[in-house]
Amino acid sequence: MKYIKDRLSEGGKPKLARAWIDGENLYVAVVFEREVEPIEPGGYILVIDVNSWKNGITYAIINGGGKLSEFSKLRPNLRLIETLHSEAVRLERKYGALRGLGLHKSVEGKRLWRQVKYVKRKLHAYLKDFAQKIAHELALKAVRLKARVVIDDMLEESRRELLKEGLPDGFSQAILTSP
Repeated sequence: MKYIKDRLSEGGKPKLARAWIDGENLYVAVVFEREVEPIEPGGYILVIDVNSWKNGITYAIINGGGKLSEFSKLRPNLRLIETLHSEAVRLERKYGALRGLGLHKSVEGKRLWRQVKYVKRKLHAYLKDFAQKIAHELALKAVRLKARVVIDDMLEESRRELLKEGLPDGFSQAILTSP
């Protein structure tokens, strides 16, 4: 209730509401919208370079005098990504072997299929969470500094080049695309 009161006191207007019951608990989700003044850019520039998953996201903050005031590279945990992907591939191969024998409907086959889905969901959730956290962090920096934002996004040609690098089959594609 405090969240709802706070948003209403800020001038927010309810846009979408959803309520559901889970067991004995009642849950309510409300989305608010409000008019905000556009931020007039100051002297800072936030430059963001979105690279392939293995190079991560690089950003730099340039102050009004044209000098670099902050520079950082943000990368996901590549070891975790590769581990989860390898585990998913290993489980899919086991499931494929059972399917080839016609045993994919067995208890073992169903268990393997659930594990495959779990590992893939975990990988996707990690990547989505990483991207959202970085986007949030950079957006807050831009608002705090009243910075103009310049984004150099990865082009489709760059994706194709990355796929041709000779990485394990399907690995880079699984990382670059969201399910």
